[in-house]
Amino acid sequence: MNSKYWKLIAVTILFGATLCAAVYAAQGAKATETERKVTEAEVPAAALVTLKKTAVGAKIFEFTEEVEDSHTFYEGSWKAPSVVQVDVLVTKTGDLVAIEEGLSADEVPAVVLKAALKAAGSGVELALERKTTILYETKFEKAGAE
Repeated sequence: MNSKYWKLIAVTILFGATLCAAVYAAQGAKATETERKVTEAEVPAAALVTLKKTAVGAKIFEFTEEVEDSHTFYEGSWKAPSVVQVDVLVTKTGDLVAIEEGLSADEVPAVVLKAALKAAGSGVELALERKTTILYETKFEKAGAE
């Protein structure tokens, strides 16, 4: 065989190996995430306080425990007048991590809905959410640099 074919074979093998590694890594990532329904009594007190405070009087109808990359979170779900459903994710110590608000199609920016419909294709039902992730940023100066 000439060198052109060997290069093609080498590239094909490399591509195949890369694809296999990506699939293996994706399956491994899924294995580190678990979710299970829990009762209100199983939610740590600090997490429950934050969930109830965030619900502002709405009845939390479902609690779940989620483990992601060895970190345990608790989620509370409730109905809200302005959105389809609210899911709030907190740590066991009550730190707010994320707020997910289920939305109807008319509540999503048109450009977002158009892109989602294009990506999903026809005949697919979309679940639409607005997700607010809580991040903390620290700024400081050290040795003359920010």
